[in-house]
Amino acid sequence: MNTFEINIQRKSGSNWPIVVEHSRPGELLSSRSEGILKLSPEDFEQLTSKLGQPKDYGIFLGQALFREEIRDAFVSALRNSQETLRVLLFIEAEDKELRTLRWERLCGNIDD
Repeated sequence: MNTFEINIQRKSGSNWPIVVEHSRPGELLSSRSEGILKLSPEDFEQLTSKLGQPKDYGIFLGQALFREEIRDAFVSALRNSQETLRVLLFIEAEDKELRTLRWERLCGNIDD
C-alpha cells in the first residue's frame, strides 16, 4: 500500500521534530524526510479561536506541519502516487497541548 507516515516526536527545546516516511508497494526502501513543527502559545490560541471553523482550523494546522522538507516530501508522495495515498499520523510527543489538537481537521493545502 502507498503510505505516507508522519511521526511527531517528543519536544526538543520549543519545537517538535517530525519524521516522515513514504513507502510504496514493490519498493524495499522507503524515502525519509525530517522537519520541525513550530507552534507558539499564540498559535495554540489561534487554533482555539478557530474551533468553530473546521476548514480554517485544518489549514492553519496544515501550514504549521507541512513546511519545507515535510511539505516537499508530501508533494512528492502525491505526485508519484499512481493510487490512493494513505496518510498515517503518529504523535509520539506526550504534550497534552499537542495531543488535544483536532488532527482530523488537518489540511495539506499544498497549492500555495
